[in-house]
Amino acid sequence: MTLRFISKNYIIIFLHLAVILINIDIHANLANMTRNDPFPLYSSVYPYSYLTTKQKVNLMLFDYTYPATKMRLSVSGYRQFANYARDKNGNAVNIGDVPNGPWNMLGLFYDPVLRDKLFTVLDIQSTLLPSYVCNADVASNTQCYCLVTDPRFSDPNKEFGFFTIPAIYRKYGLRFENEILLIDSCFYAIGVKFQFGVADVKQMPYYFSDLTCQALGIACPATCITGTSGSCTAIDTSTCTVPAPQEPPIVNPVFIPDTETIPPCPTAQGPVTPNDCVPVTQRFEPCCNNTLCLSFTPECKKLVIEYIMRQKEQITRFLGIDSLRYNHIGVEDFRVSLFWRHVFVVNEESEKYPRLLFTPFIEAGAALPLDKQVKSNHFFGLPVGNNSHLSTGVTFGGTLDFLDTVDFIFQVGFTKFFERDYCNFRLPTHKKESGIYPYTADIKRTPGTTWFTGFGFDAYRFIDNLSVWVEYLIVKHREDHIKVCKSYIPSTSIYYNQGFLTKYYETKTKWSSQLINAGFNYDLSPTFSIGLLWQVAIKQRNAFKANMVLGSLNLIF
Repeated sequence: MTLRFISKNYIIIFLHLAVILINIDIHANLANMTRNDPFPLYSSVYPYSYLTTKQKVNLMLFDYTYPATKMRLSVSGYRQFANYARDKNGNAVNIGDVPNGPWNMLGLFYDPVLRDKLFTVLDIQSTLLPSYVCNADVASNTQCYCLVTDPRFSDPNKEFGFFTIPAIYRKYGLRFENEILLIDSCFYAIGVKFQFGVADVKQMPYYFSDLTCQALGIACPATCITGTSGSCTAIDTSTCTVPAPQEPPIVNPVFIPDTETIPPCPTAQGPVTPNDCVPVTQRFEPCCNNTLCLSFTPECKKLVIEYIMRQKEQITRFLGIDSLRYNHIGVEDFRVSLFWRHVFVVNEESEKYPRLLFTPFIEAGAALPLDKQVKSNHFFGLPVGNNSHLSTGVTFGGTLDFLDTVDFIFQVGFTKFFERDYCNFRLPTHKKESGIYPYTADIKRTPGTTWFTGFGFDAYRFIDNLSVWVEYLIVKHREDHIKVCKSYIPSTSIYYNQGFLTKYYETKTKWSSQLINAGFNYDLSPTFSIGLLWQVAIKQRNAFKANMVLGSLNLIF
């Protein structure tokens, strides 16, 4: 797969590498297109030193001679993990609900063509759920058919006919980083950096949590106005009232001061736990308008739970969706970049102002995919890299060193990704579809650009041989572009002429994450150090709340 991809795209790869080699006056730390691992780091070493540490120490002491540093080699093991995510509004949600929302199983029944096939697979007989014209007949015995098959009556609270999917994300691996100076001419230098790794990535659902039972309804109870023929002609909205249902504690646990630091969360078995999880809050949004006011009846809930929700495996098997846990061991993208940096001595002769070192740095890089593409039918599938997308990026920044105190840093940059083909990729055909989509297409996907900026500080050997650096990082991924090459919507489908809602789906592909990177390094000798890196996700939009712990062994020659 890898050799075929490289041979097919060798012109693009070599052209971009040529641009990098020619334009060595740009800088790039490469971000990812994936919402689970937005900004991978490969060692605990201060990433903006560019082998200048020994030189800076001597310059601070007015010594312009320094021992040459030609190379650094780091080997790191890491663990990345997430127990929940946040949606586009920043609300805590289950990992399985990102990015397309909780599964709306009833959305599979909106198209009559697929509906009839699923009714046969699930053994839903016409006597069990007789069909009616929903916009004309609203008698109580026809409500369930309309609630199941008509998107106008989809539950706005996303409970009736919806699954939420608690899941965990884990990524373990080894990463290697090699930094070499090609030109070292006193105050400026040009070097090359190589990064690659191997990883075991997992995404495992705990269970599919059916929210149908707790659904309270989409509206107030409706009163029907009958005509002369005795049939229902309109809805009487004058008697609409806003109900105030009692919420069971397990649905929305009450916060008790001085007993819990955070409100507890429900579990599948019922008891509450203070562990990290997604609170299942109960919302009730009554609707009373001239169209229709309905509530979910116990009889309809029973039908949906027994004949649809509990037959999820038959539905996913019929659609060709693999909803089992995903586990894959693979090779991360191979990254190569060139960097330039220059050390400027500020206030060199001044006794009035502090002596400073200003070091702008510039780098350009590319990431070559080495692992296979995740198959589209794996619902919980995650790539170890960028899912076979070639990427290039640029970044620039600088450091400002104060004598015997701290080193302040800033950086800004972006990573661009190139298009790839996806086979049998699921796309929505209606905006009320959520999580699981009925039809597939062969597409050409061009990921959006990932932008990032960060600032922080480095304290070199502030306690004996211990150095610490901290960085605040903002990463934002723009919308992907989706082009449908071949649609597999049946010609008899009501969505055949309309096609897929690609623009709507593209809005779900953007995400953002704010991170704090903190590195701790202890020098055991002039050439050997050990380190620990902690990457903490503090704020997300449509992304995993993924934290990472990394330990490094570093050799500097």
